[in-house]
Amino acid sequence: CHRCPGIGQFLIQSDPIGMALSKLPILGPIRAQLVDAARREVDALVGPQVEGFLGSYSAAAAESAVSYLLAEDNSPKLRAARRQLASKLLNRPLCKLVAPTAREITRDRPRSPEITRDHP
Repeated sequence: CHRCPGIGQFLIQSDPIGMALSKLPILGPIRAQLVDAARREVDALVGPQVEGFLGSYSAAAAESAVSYLLAEDNSPKLRAARRQLASKLLNRPLCKLVAPTAREITRDRPRSPEITRDHP
C-alpha cells in the first residue's frame, strides 16, 4: 500500500511461491495484476487505520520525549550528555565536521589514467 510501503514490501517478499510464479511468462503478468489489485484493496481497507495509528503513536512519542527533556530529574543526565557531545565534537578535526565544497570534491576525485597522463 502506498501509505505503508514497508507492509506491502513485506507481503511481497514473504511470498516465495508468488515470487516464483511472477517469473513465469504467462502467470507472471497475471500475478502482477492480482498483487496490484490486492495492494489497492489493502490500502483502501487498512491505510487510514495505519495512518491514524502512526499519527497517534508519533504524537505520543513526541509528548513523551518532551516530558523527558523537561523533567527536572533528568537535568544532570542531559547536562552530561551535552558535555559528552561537545567533547566528541571538539576532538574531531574540523574537516570532518564541515561538508566539503564542490571544488574540494572535484579536486579529490580519482582521475582516470588518460587524464592524469595528459594533464599532470
